[in-house]
Amino acid sequence: MDEEDGGFDYRGMSTAELEYAVLHIDGRRFPKNLANARAALTTRKPIGSPVASLSLPDAAPDIKRPRSVSVVAWLLIGLCVVHLLAMLMGYRPPLARDVFARSSSSETVQVESEVIDPLLTLVLATCMLRGANWARWIYLVLVSIGVVISVFSLNSLFLVIPGAIRTFVIGYFLTRADANAFFGARSLRSDLGAGLG
Repeated sequence: MDEEDGGFDYRGMSTAELEYAVLHIDGRRFPKNLANARAALTTRKPIGSPVASLSLPDAAPDIKRPRSVSVVAWLLIGLCVVHLLAMLMGYRPPLARDVFARSSSSETVQVESEVIDPLLTLVLATCMLRGANWARWIYLVLVSIGVVISVFSLNSLFLVIPGAIRTFVIGYFLTRADANAFFGARSLRSDLGAGLG
C-alpha cells in the first residue's frame, strides 16, 4: 500500500474490506485515503446506511446497536439477576446439587464460583450494551474456556451439550457483521476520543 495520502485505489476491494478500511484508517494522518475508501464504499452501499452517510473524514461512524447484541446482553443480564436472586434465597437446582456433590472442589469454591461468574457476566453484558469490544471478547473467551473445562470435569456429555450450544449461538450473534461494525465503530470512537486515532 502506498503510504502517501490519497495514493491508494480502493475500487478493487470487496465491501467487507472497504468497511474494515473505513473503520481503521487514521483520518487525521490520511484524510484523502479515508475519503477515497468512503467514496468507494458509498457506491456499493444504499443511501442512508450508516457508512454511506458519514460526512467528516476523521470521524468514526455512529452505528446503532444491533438488535441481536441488545437481546444477547439483556438476556445475559436477566439470567444473571435471576441466578443471583436464587443464590441469595438458597435455591440450588437438583441437577446442580448432584454435579457439585460429585465434584472434588470444596463447597466454598463452588459457592464463590456461582457468585463470581454471574457478577462478571453481568458487568461484561452491561459493557457490551455500551459497545465495549473488549467485554465481548472476554465474555466469549471465558465462556468457551468454561465449555472446555466442562467437557473434562463433567462425566456426562448430556450436561455439556446445552452449554456448548448456548456458547455457539451467543458467539454467532456477537460476531456477526453488524455486531462487528457496532463494536468496531465504538472502539474506534473511543480511540479517537482518547486521541489515539
